[in-house]
Amino acid sequence: MINYLKPYNPNRTVEQLTEFLLWTTCTAGKSSATITPRFNALIEEQPATSVIRSHGNRIRGLLRKHGIGQYDRLSKAWQTIGLGELDDGRKLRSGNFLRFAHRDDFTIIPGIGLKTASFYKMNTQPWSDVAALDVHILRWLQQEFPKYPVPEQTPQDPDEYARLEAMFLGCASVFNMSSRELDLAIWKQSTNNN
Repeated sequence: MINYLKPYNPNRTVEQLTEFLLWTTCTAGKSSATITPRFNALIEEQPATSVIRSHGNRIRGLLRKHGIGQYDRLSKAWQTIGLGELDDGRKLRSGNFLRFAHRDDFTIIPGIGLKTASFYKMNTQPWSDVAALDVHILRWLQQEFPKYPVPEQTPQDPDEYARLEAMFLGCASVFNMSSRELDLAIWKQSTNNN
């Protein structure tokens, strides 16, 4: 089960890593407080590794049944994860891939962008040098760097993402925090989840 208030756990099993990866795909553009109970109900009904091995229509049906939304994007992403292999032969469902793959490897999966892949890496590894540039981080960067043009939404351009990420990681370093710790502190402050 996912606890959206405490997403960090570097000691997950392969089943838990798969579950966490699926959950991260659901939260893009959605409220974690809303989506998490729905996602947990789905996983309670059928474990993550079983879901991703299902036919696309079965996946879509489970997503609809639990009101998770984004049915086309998520069923395509989950099916790709379920197929379990990248073009270069690496196994997506293996513990090694889920634990150690580079962030960019996750963006090969349809429906997973830099923000989602970064969030996954930040919360499954002790010291990931990545930033999940969500709205709360972008607002904070706008306040910290008022003269720099910071977009309101997560940039899709990898170069712009890298520039903003470098700014955020620099701040984390100055504060002697991991990117995950700074992200969590900013999120708690912006949502009053102390």
